[in-house]
Amino acid sequence: MCSTSPRIGPPFGPVERFDVEWTYHLKPRNLLDLVASRSYVITLPATERQALDAKVRHLLDTHPALADEQDIQMPYIARCSRATLI
Repeated sequence: MCSTSPRIGPPFGPVERFDVEWTYHLKPRNLLDLVASRSYVITLPATERQALDAKVRHLLDTHPALADEQDIQMPYIARCSRATLI
């Protein structure tokens, strides 16, 4: 777990932190959809989106950990923080 919490000062008390880790399983073609669904990708000019798509496809085809894989495991961490108003 990550120990870094956001810096929050008065009028809030100490920050409590809880991380939830999980793995998302997806097929290679779904990775392309996942990348394309990100807001920072959606807002790119069309030529840049196409270039990024080509790079992801190249990565899927050539990276030793991904080439010919039918199941890609994407690790995720949801970092939750809470502070009480004092």
